[in-house]
Amino acid sequence: MIITNVDTVPGKKISEILGIVRGNVVGTKPVSESFFSGLKEAMLSAVSLAPRIITGEEVGLVPSEELRHTGKEDEKQSPAATPNELEDYSCLLTRLRDTALSRMVENGQERGADAVVQVRFDVSVISPRVLEVCAYGTAVKLG
Repeated sequence: MIITNVDTVPGKKISEILGIVRGNVVGTKPVSESFFSGLKEAMLSAVSLAPRIITGEEVGLVPSEELRHTGKEDEKQSPAATPNELEDYSCLLTRLRDTALSRMVENGQERGADAVVQVRFDVSVISPRVLEVCAYGTAVKLG
């Protein structure tokens, strides 16, 4: 089957339009180390607040310097800024696009298409870790 993002197949004549075909998939980004890092900081903050709560002291935000009394001097980074996070999203999107494209091709084969023209992809963010990818195009018969 020929898959193209243009509206014709060079050297071929479209003899019949079979309609729109599509394939979609929803996927989630795996929980990464940055998630666990954030969880660890939240737990350390809660532990450092416990004595203040028990003694009735004012409870406010715990400065990040207090969180560092664990003996670890690792740099605090935004989860979205870490290279592994971006790599995780790139791998996820590649996998989802491939799956959506395969499903679109399968849908075209079920209709008896020789090609799918005008192929496009849509990506929707359902939540910060959940994405939907849809591949769609026009199934055609070639003459």
